[in-house]
Amino acid sequence: MNINNEIEVKTMVIVVFSDQTELWFLKWLARGYRHCFALVEQSEGWVLYDPLSNQSVIRYFTNNSKEKIIQCYESAGYRTIETKLPNQMPQRMAPVLPYTCVEAVKRLLGVHRWFLLTPRQLFKHISEQNINEKEK
Repeated sequence: MNINNEIEVKTMVIVVFSDQTELWFLKWLARGYRHCFALVEQSEGWVLYDPLSNQSVIRYFTNNSKEKIIQCYESAGYRTIETKLPNQMPQRMAPVLPYTCVEAVKRLLGVHRWFLLTPRQLFKHISEQNINEKEK
């Protein structure tokens, strides 16, 4: 028995983009796109996954709607985008790249594009993917 098949899995993900960084060498990145993290919907709430340079922060929030979470982050100056976990994750190994917030969120989403290196590139990729999903 595979226990992962017995757990209810939601597919909604909110990816959050931020201008805030404490690392001087990230100041060259586009304003508003200097860091990213994700919130993954669960049956009773949301799991926050924030991959930082010195640690990964994981928190659980209960009783918050998707709309409330988006409104909270956007009113604080963050940019958000909704996406979904893929029905089938890639079976091949992801490209070997440095551990960054972008790489961490890409792996969470099952994205194996080696050329997506910055938060802004990830935002554009998710935007294009969302448009393609709507056209289907």
